Amino acid sequence: DMYIELSQKKNVIKVFESQTNFLMVTLHNFEEVKKQLKQEKIHVLDCSSELPRSIRVSIGTEEQNQKFLKIINR
Repeated sequence: DMYIELSQKKNVIKVFESQTNFLMVTLHNFEEVKKQLKQEKIHVLDCSSELPRSIRVSIGTEEQNQKFLKIINR
């Protein structure tokens, strides 16, 4: 699942478990990922004002999730 896949990515510091349809993710390369997501028109919530280098991402379709994960891998 998305939680496990994100937890294994080298650019991910932490994934917070959730019982909802979104995950909070803290990233090493926060600014670069945020920029790439914007370029690809993938909308996430910037939560860095509450939790440094963190975004909230909604769980989408398999295709959407794979596109998001591909950017996280860069």
